[in-house]
Amino acid sequence: MNRYCWRGPSSSSSPRRPSRSPWRGLGFSAATCLILYLARSSYGRAWRAVADDARTASLFGIDPRAVHDRALIIACAICGAAGVIVTVIYGGMGFSGGFTLGLKALVAAVLGGIGSVPGACLGAS
Repeated sequence: MNRYCWRGPSSSSSPRRPSRSPWRGLGFSAATCLILYLARSSYGRAWRAVADDARTASLFGIDPRAVHDRALIIACAICGAAGVIVTVIYGGMGFSGGFTLGLKALVAAVLGGIGSVPGACLGAS
């Protein structure tokens, strides 16, 4: 018997999974914080400037490399949180599970707008 498998109070053989609502709330709050951070901070302005034209942004005193580095750190943190949420909700992921989730993310980005972070988040929901 697997002692690490979550069991309900009864002796049924089906494992009990945690509720999905708190995890969905965590994902929603992470997306909302990201949107607000990019919309209202000086980094968000620098990020948009570098995204439009890195060379011109550097003429205005913005370090494009620092903006790219911070964007990579933020992306890795969000991806790590998404991995935790997917693992808790689905109980693990097979080798082909990334293709299905990647296809869903592509459809969400296209429906919401590829150039818009809030639109992509809206398309995903």
